[in-house]
Amino acid sequence: MGKLDGNGVVRKSGKLVSLCADKPKEPFGRFVYRYGKPGEVEIEHVASAAERAALTSRATGPRMGEDIFAFQRGPFTYYVVEATGMAQGISVMVFKSGKRIADLFSGNDAGTDFRSDMLEVNFQRPASPVFEKKAPKDAF
Repeated sequence: MGKLDGNGVVRKSGKLVSLCADKPKEPFGRFVYRYGKPGEVEIEHVASAAERAALTSRATGPRMGEDIFAFQRGPFTYYVVEATGMAQGISVMVFKSGKRIADLFSGNDAGTDFRSDMLEVNFQRPASPVFEKKAPKDAF
């Protein structure tokens, strides 16, 4: 993950975002978000039936869309967005009390900039107790 510069080039940070579950397809009993350098996790959030993650899917244009995972931690809301259809890449956005404070991007090259071995998640009708279908509360 990294920040886009003014020329549209991603300045890599050496940090990764990882989404994992306790099995490859729903229903999941646990869903984990991790962010940081390999071996140095900075942020970890575990979604469970007691503390669910939000998810949704939306169209962003003809033959393009986004699959979105989100979770809340105090005043912070974390979003992981995978571009779908003709678009590619993973974005991570962090909002504090409704104001965007972080905006990261993987790059567009699948296999080099990002790898998406997407878990089998039904974004229209989640079958896992760890998820609630909910649109983003922040504008992006």
